[in-house]
Amino acid sequence: MITLDVADLVVIAGRTFGIGSAAALSQIDIAAAQEALAEARLTTSVIVDQDTAAAAGIGLMHALLRHRPFSRHGEQIAVAAGLQLMSLNGWRAYLDPPTAAVVVGALARAELSPASAAAWLSPRLAADKSPIAGTPARNLRSLPQISAAALTKRKPPSVLYPQVLLFVQAGFWALGAAGGLILYVAALVHSGAGVTAAPLALGWVAITGGLAAAKLMLGRRMDRAPSKRTSWAIIATELAMTGFGALWLSVPAFGFIALGLSGAGLSLAAVLCMIRPRAQQYFTGPDARPGNSDPDALPYQASFWQLMLTSGRLAII
Repeated sequence: MITLDVADLVVIAGRTFGIGSAAALSQIDIAAAQEALAEARLTTSVIVDQDTAAAAGIGLMHALLRHRPFSRHGEQIAVAAGLQLMSLNGWRAYLDPPTAAVVVGALARAELSPASAAAWLSPRLAADKSPIAGTPARNLRSLPQISAAALTKRKPPSVLYPQVLLFVQAGFWALGAAGGLILYVAALVHSGAGVTAAPLALGWVAITGGLAAAKLMLGRRMDRAPSKRTSWAIIATELAMTGFGALWLSVPAFGFIALGLSGAGLSLAAVLCMIRPRAQQYFTGPDARPGNSDPDALPYQASFWQLMLTSGRLAII
């Protein structure tokens, strides 16, 4: 069975919307694309008939709708990729665009299961007897390849800076937790002073360790689960850190004032980065607007006709 990879998704997006591979590459979330493709491969068996072809196509569409590697027009990209996958493996879909739009919309909102969607699609597939269909040499990999180095540079600076800051903060809080643990052990050794010091040290370890874990989790979620919910969680966290840094200014010591100013400034800069349009576009995902999984979707009828025609052109390149 011919499968798709990240470079194929970039080519499909560029050809589908006429923006070219370079522009599509600047918009793709590589981590989300890899997760979607891996999930689709796990749930797909070998294509031997129209039922397995429908299951493979819907499986890829469903994975792309869940992970959404393209923040805009996610439903159109998912359908184009699903149609392309089936076409490359020798099956062509004959769909009524308005009906297909309803089915895909329901699939995106989890109102329709992949199995039900595949059952709807299966009778609308026909084997493509042309010599091109299903020939591995004539798939998307015959197009100019996109380098692996280019695929790793798509995260905008307004997202990269807050992520690095989260990891740095996680490291500092982890150091604080380690220091508190050392004080806790020392308090236990010196039993006289440890009666009051040990609980305080243990409380410090719990607080700093929790903050380190939370910062690390948010930093990792920026790659694994970019969404509006993740974006607002990071903004709220850094706003809290800005306020925490401002509190240090009340301590009459130069070291605390310097740390408070630098910490508050770095966290506030992260907040300003997170509200930039490019960062917000990066975090647009399934949680952006409940009930409308793709707020920037094109008009259904026009987009589905466009997708079927484009899929046909892609399959014979």
